[in-house]
Amino acid sequence: MRRDRTMMDISVVLNTCNRADALRLSMLALMRQTYKNFELVIADDGSTDHTPEVIREAQSLADFPITHVWQKKEGHGRTRILNKGIVASRREYILFTDCDVLAPADLLAVHMRFFSPRHLLAGNMVRMSKEYAASLEPEDIRTGRFEELLTPEALRRLQRKNRKARIQTFLHMKREPTIYATNFSVSKEALVRVNGFDENFRAWGNADGDLRERLKMIGVRPKPIYDRAVVFHMYHPPDPTASLRLNKAYSRRPDIPARCLNGIVKLQGSGDT
Repeated sequence: MRRDRTMMDISVVLNTCNRADALRLSMLALMRQTYKNFELVIADDGSTDHTPEVIREAQSLADFPITHVWQKKEGHGRTRILNKGIVASRREYILFTDCDVLAPADLLAVHMRFFSPRHLLAGNMVRMSKEYAASLEPEDIRTGRFEELLTPEALRRLQRKNRKARIQTFLHMKREPTIYATNFSVSKEALVRVNGFDENFRAWGNADGDLRERLKMIGVRPKPIYDRAVVFHMYHPPDPTASLRLNKAYSRRPDIPARCLNGIVKLQGSGDT
């Protein structure tokens, strides 16, 4: 008998590194969720600021469990810490997001509405200006003021992007549709089957697209819900490795296996080649 998706549990794996103030706002936004059956796993890539204090504060306020997973900072460690977040998660479905993202009250409800073990759900985002992000106060998060940024014009833009992404998916286009690190979800079972994120990605970019392509290989197809699952991205300077595109060549290497060698489990031959 198929389980009622409204009764399923979900883990939110939230990536962070030395962004304690943004993390505080992001967790406040998650406290507004209408969908209540979730846990939060903070995947912390070596923070040395007051992140632990912010997490302890949230743990005292939240009505959902919060786990803090930390690793020593050794370069760009996003894929490594996300894999640790996957292992630490205790629910059957995982949504990935970042500390610089504010979730609207219905984000988890939307992801659960469209859930299927055969799909990778891809949401989208509205970007804040530097000035708007700097003006945000905790009360703005509690009241949901930031959701005003999803204007009719912004929604129409996301609807156009979603139509294009649906066509790309229908045509089985390689390296499409775009998966945003701030807002996508997939079953934990599928993540384990492909061995999670490939930890040979050690700079900004391409790791999420690589995961999408490997999930396709095991029959888990992307499903764009750009105009339904929308988060709000707080401005921050770009990652210093972003312009270098260091991962591009590796992401387009031939004969990529569905189950990566250097992932949750370190398989034989996991070195860079």
